Amino acid sequence: MTGRAAHERRENFQRHRCAPLVFQAIIYSNDVVTMTWSAIAGQTYRVLYEEDLNNTNWKDLSPDVTAVRNRKQRRFNHLRRATVYRILVR
Repeated sequence: MTGRAAHERRENFQRHRCAPLVFQAIIYSNDVVTMTWSAIAGQTYRVLYEEDLNNTNWKDLSPDVTAVRNRKQRRFNHLRRATVYRILVR
C-alpha cells in the first residue's frame, strides 16, 4: 500500500469512527422501562432485547429512533424487568 493510500484509508476510518455507546440509565417502574444512552445527534438507533442470553434471536423494539442530541431516551411499556438490552447503530 502506498503512503497516499494508507493516509486516505486512515482518514476514512477516522471519519466513520464514533464514541462508544454507553447506557446511562435503565429504570424500571410500573411496567415501563426507560432507557437513556449516549448518542450522536442525527444517528439512528435500534433497541433490541432478549430474556435469555442462551438465545441468539434478539427481538427488535420498534421503531428505530434518531437522536437529536448527544443523549437519547426511550420508554417501553410492558417489558419484563429481567430482560437484557442492546442497541445497534443503524
